[in-house]
Formats: sequence, C-alpha cells, structure tokens
Amino acid sequence: MSDSSQPQPITIRTGARLHFGPLACGARAGRAFGGIGAMVDAPAIELEVTPADTEEYVTCSPSAIARIEQVRSRWLADRTSSAEQVIARQPLRWRVVTPPVEHAGFGSGTQFSLAVATALEQAANGPQPLTSSALSLAALAQLTGRGQRSAIGLHGFLHGGFLVDGGRPASSGIGTLAASGPVPESWRFVLLRPAQVVGLSGNCERAAFEALPPMSESLANQLCRVTLMQILPALRSTAFDEFRDGITEFGRLVGSYFAPVQGGTLASPAVRELTATIPQHARHFVQSSWGPTVAIPVADSASADELVAELRQSLPSDDWSIQIARPLNCGARLSGTPISGA
Repeated sequence: MSDSSQPQPITIRTGARLHFGPLACGARAGRAFGGIGAMVDAPAIELEVTPADTEEYVTCSPSAIARIEQVRSRWLADRTSSAEQVIARQPLRWRVVTPPVEHAGFGSGTQFSLAVATALEQAANGPQPLTSSALSLAALAQLTGRGQRSAIGLHGFLHGGFLVDGGRPASSGIGTLAASGPVPESWRFVLLRPAQVVGLSGNCERAAFEALPPMSESLANQLCRVTLMQILPALRSTAFDEFRDGITEFGRLVGSYFAPVQGGTLASPAVRELTATIPQHARHFVQSSWGPTVAIPVADSASADELVAELRQSLPSDDWSIQIARPLNCGARLSGTPISGA
C-alpha cells in the first residue's frame, strides 16, 4: 500500500516540435517571422518534479540543470509577495525521465523550458490547467525566454497538432496562432538525422539570421499561398498526397532562402548526399528548423515501417538515427491530463 502522506510527483510529458520554416523572415513591414509546424510524439520529453527537503537533480544533464536554474531564477523574480516567495523557494527534486534531444531541429529547448515553468506553477499553486490566453502565452514566453522569433513551440506545447504562426506584431509580443488543427492520426513522419551532427543554435543561429536579407515579398507570398491553399485544405480533407507535396514544396522554398548560411537547401552535408543515393525518398525530405533532422511524411504505419526498414538496410546504424513519429494532437500532459484543460 502506498503512503498517501508522501509528496506526489508532478509529471509533465511533451513531444517534439517540427518547424518547417518561417513565412516572412525579416519582414520590413507588418508581422514578422510566422511559420508552420507540427507537434509529434517523438522524441518525447518527460520531467518529474517532487517537493523535497533539499534541492536535488536526478538524471539531469549539465545543460538541463542550467536550463532549470535559468527558468527558476526568472520565475522567482516574478514572485512579489512574501507568501509567494516562501512557496516559490520550496526545494524540489528534479528528475528527467526522458531527456531532450538537443540541437537537432525538435525545439527541445523550448519544450523542456516550458515543462520546467509548468512544474514550478503546479508545485506552488496546486493542480490547475494552463489556458491558451495571450497572457498565459506571454508569461510562458517571458519565463522561458522563448518566442522571440517563432511561437510554434509555445502554441504546440499547449495545443499540439498542426500550427500556423501568423507572425509577431511590429511592436513586440509573440507570434499569433493564425490556424491550427489535428493531423490525421494514421499519418506518420519518419525522422532521419545524422547521429553526431547538431544544428545551429544560440549565437550562431542569431548570426545566421543577421547575415540574411529579408525574405522577398514574392517568396513570402508563395509560402503563404502553399500554406493557405494547399497544406491547410489537404489537412482538413485528409488528402495525404496533397499535404506531402505542399510540405515538400514549402521546405524547398524555405531551404532556398536559408541556403547561403546553411550550405544548401538542406543543412547537413550527409543529408544532402542522400538526395543522390535515395532520390525517390529524398524528394520528400522536409528539414525541421536548422536541422539536421529531416522529416519524411508517410501515409500510414505500414508505409512508415517499410520506409524505415529500407533506410536501415542502406544506412550505417551507428551513423544515423531513424525513428517513426506519430502526430501529437493534444498539448503537453500533466500527470496524464492535458495541460491546456481542453
């Protein structure tokens, strides 16, 4: 029999964010950045937090500890009353059950930081759903230092599914969720990446954005057209081929814009080489964020299994990570309950 007097752990589980690219990078007028993306169930992140006598980190990497401390410092600074301060300083035992895959195009920094901020709120205030209000999103963005360009990860943490970020207002704030909806449950994404390669992040990512000119109006218009008139209708009508072709075209257009700073339409040289060796599959590669991960949309589980078997037969297992991801059509889960309360 369990001891009901023991503190109960707070468990937060979220998925991975695939980001297929912005809609108006560097826009001189109107809303900036924007973009499209989707939440998938793998690679997942799971964090367990329990009230403790002393602050403790279990199975936490140095980067995870640094991120926890950064978010907690901001969160503590936001507590104003003495009563809030006492509750906020409650020691916690942090255990990373499923660690994030970092700098691979999965938005793991955002997802992990949001999980930390959510755990702090739950530990201080008791069980309560996070809403999708602008204030809540703005508070999460401030606490985690996220959403400065893309808000796909923020919205994805709360809602899941396929998301269209309508861009940041000219003044400030985070990108507005312009459209969202479920990805058909039968669809899959085969995720392929060189195992020892990482994508741009931090100062290198900022330098890359600064080196690029603003997207041309014609390119932004093309991206918006593909999104509005191909990808979104295909999702609603569950027309897989149309969706896959739209995502592929979107990725090609975005890749051509980022090519000067990432070495080509795909960031990883190893992935670029595959376009010649497995062209029948490479034509559907869609890079997520700065890569090196590419996603290959497939229509069903059987097709995904077949593709993975073929890839594993032709690629060295030590050099490549290959996995199948399902659509994640709900937000992060708090001890098994959807975090958004929806």
